[in-house]
Amino acid sequence: MWAVLAVALVVGTGVRAGAVEPDREGWWFKPQQVPAGLPVPVTVPPPPNAPPGSLYVAEDPTGPAAVAAVHYTVPVGATATLLLKVNTGSSTTGATVYACPTTAPWGPGENQDWTTRPGYSCGTAPVAGTPSADGTSMTWNLDAALNNDGAIDVALAGSDAGGTPFEVAFLSPDDSSLTTMGGETGEFTVDEGQVTLPSEGTVDFDAGIPQTFIAGDGGSLSVGPTAAPAPATGGPVLRSAPTAVAAPLPFVDSRGDRILAFSLLTLIVLALWWVGGTPVRPPKLLGALANDAGATAGQPTNVAGVGRFARARPEGPRRL
Repeated sequence: MWAVLAVALVVGTGVRAGAVEPDREGWWFKPQQVPAGLPVPVTVPPPPNAPPGSLYVAEDPTGPAAVAAVHYTVPVGATATLLLKVNTGSSTTGATVYACPTTAPWGPGENQDWTTRPGYSCGTAPVAGTPSADGTSMTWNLDAALNNDGAIDVALAGSDAGGTPFEVAFLSPDDSSLTTMGGETGEFTVDEGQVTLPSEGTVDFDAGIPQTFIAGDGGSLSVGPTAAPAPATGGPVLRSAPTAVAAPLPFVDSRGDRILAFSLLTLIVLALWWVGGTPVRPPKLLGALANDAGATAGQPTNVAGVGRFARARPEGPRRL
């Protein structure tokens, strides 16, 4: 059974969803660069609405004035949805922010030198973010073309040609900002009641109960009840019905019940003793027998006569 289950679980692709935490993030500010003619750099503070923990994106009439970037490790071939919320005092209303794949390495950090910003290419069909109706967030739907062998590495920027100025200070992404779907699942193996996931180690499971295991990269594996073995052929299979076992009654020890039982047993013993000590009266005689018995009490009784004429005769027979 385990061999069959193992073969069924060794798969190459599948559909699964999971939230992923970013590997790194950063943003670059256009005024943050060495002015011409100065031998040393001058540090420019970030905008007031971009406090620490922000991803700042801005546009001026000539093009991007601030660019941000995020990097995620995801399953190969997976699509993703990126949702970023804005900082207090900022809004996505009127902002057009594109997600474009980067073309050069970059390092994390905030308010970085403009000359160190990553290169990116939006191509002929850039992915524009969709602002929420209340302006508190923006969503990008990232297809598999933006998945570079298991990495989503995109720059967030305005139009290169410039346009209506805007600025948005997004909150730094967390482990719920990017949701992936699909992609390669890797191999899942089973060995005597244990499932080994690609990046999660070994998990015990009960093959008779449907369960879902989540891998470290957001993937999942569902294990359902296995099929029962087919009955052997060649004759009827007899199965006895399960025998219901009644639960034992609880034993209750009551001091009052023990005192009552002892009292009843004592009364029975006393009653038997009283009945056994009472003298037995002789039977009460009727008629002539009663008179003769009274008259001859304490004297020897001489019974004479035949049949119904038999009676006590203390004296001898009369003379004729």
